[in-house]
Amino acid sequence: MKKYYFAFILSGLFLTVFGQQEVQWSQYMFNKLYFNPAYAGMTDGTCISGFFRNQWAGFEGAPVTSNVNANIPVSFLGGGIGINVVNDQWGALNDVMLGVSYAYHINLGSGVLSIGIRGDLLNKSIASGKTYIAPDGTDGSGDESIITAGSDGINFDAGAGVFYQSEHFWLGGSSVMLAETSTEFSSGQGQITEFQGRRHYFLSAGFNFPIPNTNVTLSPNTLIKSDITKTTVDAGLIATVNNRFWAGASWRREDAMSILVGFYLTPQLRFGYSYDANVSPLRTENAGSHEVFVSYCFKIEIPPREPGMYRHPHYL
Repeated sequence: MKKYYFAFILSGLFLTVFGQQEVQWSQYMFNKLYFNPAYAGMTDGTCISGFFRNQWAGFEGAPVTSNVNANIPVSFLGGGIGINVVNDQWGALNDVMLGVSYAYHINLGSGVLSIGIRGDLLNKSIASGKTYIAPDGTDGSGDESIITAGSDGINFDAGAGVFYQSEHFWLGGSSVMLAETSTEFSSGQGQITEFQGRRHYFLSAGFNFPIPNTNVTLSPNTLIKSDITKTTVDAGLIATVNNRFWAGASWRREDAMSILVGFYLTPQLRFGYSYDANVSPLRTENAGSHEVFVSYCFKIEIPPREPGMYRHPHYL
């Protein structure tokens, strides 16, 4: 397994510096705020959601990701705010991100057009106690390109997006890591190694088609992710029954087929689960990927001010 672990670390470092850096979510259609800051405030009430993904189960050093986010409509701001907290651990690397979004809403046609921005605080760290296996068989302590275990770095970046939502469809476009800032780490022999952020682009869409004379709604959806050098396409179809239960499947190009199920325990509380079966060469080295989420939505009602005369006691 060590050789796979080392190969995974090497490929992970390569991808971090040069390729796709964004987290994979099979239930992306339920986690729009993660990809697009313009979704902030587009829910019917405040929604707090938690997502957890265990990718490539059984593969040593495989990614384990958690995301907690809050989506809050704020009428006096003309839109809404969103908060994203992400912890992504894979191999010796650990990424933590705090993102705060603001979106301005405009009534347009039969729906709402939203324009949003996001500020991100990012922390990258290398876990202590990990043993490196360099190509020469040593621990790599003399290699200036290998980052020192226990080191970390902080940087700031931003994202922006647009999102349109109506009763029957939604469409969004966004970009994150707009500034492509880099994170500096200490490495062997006192050198500094930089991880360069790479701008990512997202295009998402979905439709809701109620089947006549039934209580079933079909919802095809897609998410396209790209950093220009590499593009990934997710496409899925979900069937919802009685606005309470759903089941479906999705496909990720050159990576996995997914099964998705979920239900509303109450009108405010819902649960979802997905399982990915790999179709890539890694399929022989893992037992697939598991992902779960829970979301709770509620409204804060502020009673209107009653008409009448109000006097300050000091001036009576």
